[in-house]
Amino acid sequence: MKRWPILLLMMSAAGCSKDKTTVTRTWLQNTTAHTIAIEPYFRGVLVPGQSLTLTAGQLLEVARGTSAGFADRTDFAAGFLHACDSIVVTFNNQHKISHYRAVPAQARPRHYPFAAARNLLNKENYPYTRQDVNAYGRNTSYLFTFTEQDYRDAQ
Repeated sequence: MKRWPILLLMMSAAGCSKDKTTVTRTWLQNTTAHTIAIEPYFRGVLVPGQSLTLTAGQLLEVARGTSAGFADRTDFAAGFLHACDSIVVTFNNQHKISHYRAVPAQARPRHYPFAAARNLLNKENYPYTRQDVNAYGRNTSYLFTFTEQDYRDAQ
């Protein structure tokens, strides 16, 4: 009689199945020798609380999301990018370049249109990696790397 509770517990645990999950992270990396400030805008207004600063050489996780199942090429979980239509990137509090979803009529002289290979808003500009960590977990990540060319483009 005393063995029944243990036997029932073992049988219920054996019947459990784990759900598969995918964890997606988005990273920004500064490989320049400069401090970078990133300011997202929506309709010309700075999005409150979403500005970021990257110091020289810094790697910063800017977003993380989890989805059910094994997903591939998921949304890149960069929440601060979803709420904006443009971003101003400033190097050393001095040189600025704008990144636009749609270039406005009054665009800054130094800017990247959405299709440019260096536009921070374009998910296709983030190299993507995927790793299955076990039978139930997958890690995916997107990485945007700022280079000295970005700095030169902003000058």
